Amino acid sequence: MERTYASTPAHPFSFPQGLSTCRFMVPSLALLCLAALLLAGGTAYGTTIIGTHSGNGVVSSATATAGFVSLGGGDLVTSPPTSAISDIGASPGPSITASATNAPMGGMGTAEGHATLNFTYGTAITDDTFEFIFDATASALTAQNLPPLVPGAEDADALVLLVLRAEFMLDSEIGGAVTDDFLGFLTLGPLRPTHLYETFSANILDDSASVASLSPGSAPAAVPLFADHFYEIEISYAYEVPHGIDPSQSLIVNGSIGQTAVPEPSTALLLALGLVGLAARSRPASMRAKP
Repeated sequence: MERTYASTPAHPFSFPQGLSTCRFMVPSLALLCLAALLLAGGTAYGTTIIGTHSGNGVVSSATATAGFVSLGGGDLVTSPPTSAISDIGASPGPSITASATNAPMGGMGTAEGHATLNFTYGTAITDDTFEFIFDATASALTAQNLPPLVPGAEDADALVLLVLRAEFMLDSEIGGAVTDDFLGFLTLGPLRPTHLYETFSANILDDSASVASLSPGSAPAAVPLFADHFYEIEISYAYEVPHGIDPSQSLIVNGSIGQTAVPEPSTALLLALGLVGLAARSRPASMRAKP
């Protein structure tokens, strides 16, 4: 039976990793402690979910294909697909790109695509993050496919196909959890609406079963993560430009892995300053300077 998670399940607030030492202090000191940690940040990626529970980190792959498809017979002339795959990825995390470029057999045109996947380990107070980037340039002004591929010259569309994948295993033996322990959330998206001539989609799999699918215009998906489960993210992008047209497009999709909703750095700074002020206001009267 397919499991699908459309939104983040309700869960109580808990101190992010690295902040638990603040929880046992008196309120005013706890606020100051939390503020200091938010401002200071951290550098060790072992405190993040991927850094703690995944021995191989995130393994990423990218594939790019570019070519021209005949209007008459649907024949496709492409460059050999190019691909790239990351190793286990040390800090700050793997970054890979696959690129493909092709010219038509006849006439004027070009098909060019680049697919880049960046993964960055978080810190004690920030999430692990993904960035999926697709860039496509296609021109089919007078593009044609020619014999011997086709019986005679045929007008052709320009086509760019891009695929990015990220996968990781959360191992209980590494992080000290037990099988099926809840570890956090994988959040992906949202996806913007399509522009002319684009199609794209995203899919998240848990142990090879699809648990979330995103289409153009979709809201973000949040998938709970469990120990001893294998997760995959795949985003496919296609851009087919009609004969006589030559625009270009790009798409960026962001994702993150974390235990709770952690503010962005700018938000964290504002929160920290507010906490410092709140702590100052909450001091006992005996500690306040007398006029």
